[in-house]
Amino acid sequence: MSRETDSKRSTESVEDRLSLISIRIQMLAAVFNRKTSDEMVRVYKDALQGYPMTVLGKAFTFAEQTLERFPTPKVMRSLANEAMPSEAWRYRYRKAESNDPETGMIVPVLIDPVNGDELFRMSDCPEGRAFQKKLLENSASERKAP
Repeated sequence: MSRETDSKRSTESVEDRLSLISIRIQMLAAVFNRKTSDEMVRVYKDALQGYPMTVLGKAFTFAEQTLERFPTPKVMRSLANEAMPSEAWRYRYRKAESNDPETGMIVPVLIDPVNGDELFRMSDCPEGRAFQKKLLENSASERKAP
């Protein structure tokens, strides 16, 4: 999981998450006219305790509003997985400086948090400059064409 999700999770206590799951399972049981037991609630808590509270809320709300039958723990995990935010939105790039591979000048870069790759601006790397040059050539030739 990402650092952002981990930091959100660390501000939520485990007890709060387990309490939310217990309450929402009882609410689901009421919606579907089903009785609950402590053992049943424990199974759902075990299956869902790793998800952030916001994701759990979305999954339970979806289950209450759209499902026609009381969901199994597996179905609830699927709903929670669907409610998880995309990995692309969780990136926390770190700002740094590095040498331009072609000119050797120090330029700003972003460090990818997953693999540590340096991400250069288009104007600060050979591939980006080649792309810009080709783009300018193509747009100039299009302007000349009748």
